[in-house]
Amino acid sequence: MIEADQQYYGTIHIARQVGLYYQSSGKPADKAVNEIIRRLDISEDLYTETWESKGK
Repeated sequence: MIEADQQYYGTIHIARQVGLYYQSSGKPADKAVNEIIRRLDISEDLYTETWESKGK
């Protein structure tokens, strides 16, 4: 078991939880979630580096 002091959610997980999907493919709209997060106007001191699910 690996313990962590914080838990992170990727954009695909967020999209699935809030029901955002591409109408044509039915896949989670992770790009839409990225745009929503960008528009929240979060200050840079709250940014953190994370790995995307695809390893980028």
